[in-house]
Amino acid sequence: MKKTFAALTLLLGLGAGASAGVHLILFGGYAATPESAPGDGAVIGAGVGFRLSPMFSLDITAGRWIIPVSPSDNGLSRGNLTEIPIALELRARFPLDKGRFAAYAAGGLGYALHSFALHSDFAADWDEAGFDIEERVDHGLAVHVGAGLEVGLGPAVVLDIGAKYTILRTKGSWAMADLVGGESLGGPLDNLNFDTLAVVAGFRVAFR
Repeated sequence: MKKTFAALTLLLGLGAGASAGVHLILFGGYAATPESAPGDGAVIGAGVGFRLSPMFSLDITAGRWIIPVSPSDNGLSRGNLTEIPIALELRARFPLDKGRFAAYAAGGLGYALHSFALHSDFAADWDEAGFDIEERVDHGLAVHVGAGLEVGLGPAVVLDIGAKYTILRTKGSWAMADLVGGESLGGPLDNLNFDTLAVVAGFRVAFR
């Protein structure tokens, strides 16, 4: 037990005097989904990171991504999906070139909030035909892995470049109302695939 504790202490601390720190995280990039999933688009976000040791950090981030959706086999009609992913990530750093650079691997869990809006032209066409259409996408749990490179720009600023793959599957529903006859139809949207490959860049700024 003592040997195990000592090994964990060495791994987390990488030596005596390792200090913790707090970082402001700002990032932006481009994300794309597989062919079976809808659309792609730009993503922006921010968060806070806690440096547990020179090797490990724990990040909490939130982003915003507007996904243009085209009619596809997943059941969604033409429109825009706004996704707000909230993620908890553990990052392992591997210093290079005497610490100026650091490669990293990361993984974590998250929860994505979704809001779907039909394209105005698409909704107007159905409205002229006498029908009101509504489609919803459920929020969902997500798992992600990633890797990248940190580049030190100064004592308190790091440029962060990386890629992240997120697995997110969820469900939804649709409803159609006949504005003239008063009848309505509806049903579920199953197996919505929002797996995402994102390439992002940003800054980590230490403020403690």
